[in-house]
Amino acid sequence: MNSISELVMNKFKMPKLQQSVSPADYRPISVTSILSRCMERYLVQNYIYPVLSSVDHASKFSDQFAFRPTGSTTAAFAAIMQTVTEMLEHEPYVCLFALDFSKAFDTVRHTALLSRVHDLGFADAIYNWLCSFLTDRFHCSKWAGTKSLYQSFNSGVVQGSAIGPAAFVLCASDLQPRFPSNKFFKYADDSYLLVPASKVHTVQGEIDNITECSIKYNLKLNITKCKEMIITSSNRSIDATLPPPGLFNGVERVQALNILGINVSHRLSMQGHIDDLSAACNQSMFALKTLKRSGLGNEAVWAVCRATLVAKLLYGASAWWGFANKAQLDCLEGILRRAAKWGLYPQSGPTLEELFSKSDDHLFNAVLTNNKHVLHGLLPPVKYTPYNLRPRAHDRVLPVKSFTLAKNFIYRMIYRT
Repeated sequence: MNSISELVMNKFKMPKLQQSVSPADYRPISVTSILSRCMERYLVQNYIYPVLSSVDHASKFSDQFAFRPTGSTTAAFAAIMQTVTEMLEHEPYVCLFALDFSKAFDTVRHTALLSRVHDLGFADAIYNWLCSFLTDRFHCSKWAGTKSLYQSFNSGVVQGSAIGPAAFVLCASDLQPRFPSNKFFKYADDSYLLVPASKVHTVQGEIDNITECSIKYNLKLNITKCKEMIITSSNRSIDATLPPPGLFNGVERVQALNILGINVSHRLSMQGHIDDLSAACNQSMFALKTLKRSGLGNEAVWAVCRATLVAKLLYGASAWWGFANKAQLDCLEGILRRAAKWGLYPQSGPTLEELFSKSDDHLFNAVLTNNKHVLHGLLPPVKYTPYNLRPRAHDRVLPVKSFTLAKNFIYRMIYRT
């Protein structure tokens, strides 16, 4: 066993499900030493991240929003919604497929990962280090003082290690749409495929392509957990020529889908998300009231409120709140008012609109000033003028917008500023 593997060989298992029924429901977690973790982070920040944003490889990673600088679920959902609405400008509907890979992090072949690293042109020293890191790895299980024998393994991206998530991103970059009209969006192993109505005949080809790529990396596309949603504009009647449900390998069709924690309907309505959010915030307020009754001071209660209730309201807000109507936003504003009434939130605290506005400004400034931001490619082109005008908040061309497009984060901010 080499010295690097010895640093990270100790393993313990954590249950993957609340109710485990078989050994397969458990996954190994790497217990790495501080020195090993520091080395991994150094490699990720100085060698892997630069590849993700390099000119030569940026297109391969533009659809991946996890485990990379500037990536977030907010950015991923904003990109999905903008692409969907732009497709709907010219298409009667858009097919959205939520893909599920069984135990994706645990099954990636080390040989396939190293082959991908080689194809991306990493330096020999980095390739050799990864080979050493992944070679002769062992894990064991310990329960009630009894420890199993060590078992070697040659797959998985070493969960719990600093380099594991970045390594999975390298593998996932190989999954690209077969047809340029279709779009992929990935957040770690959560993958979403968008197919416009005019290209619906390509869906089977895309699913076959995904299956082939899965086999290459020892992944398994779990068709039984994949979902399909036909998205149409709220002001457009449903086309009678929709493909029949279950046509594509028996994938279940649904009327609403949870995309990265945000519940959106086939009509781009946020009512389901508002309902879920209201229920979660009410639970947080009950916990906050319990803390206050137990004697926690106002300042401390307000700090907990910002970390829980307010954080729930702001999760992905820049991407979804433009699609919510006034009644839905008033419902959420009422939650803050009740929290303030019960002393859980400061009376002088910012309103929901102010919180959303601050979140929007922060994200938009990051997108506008960083050409390596994952959302920078969604900005309209720069407008060059030979004369001086009044100062503007941005130097971008104002795109043509419609009622639906104006709900998207980028369009909303371009016109607001």
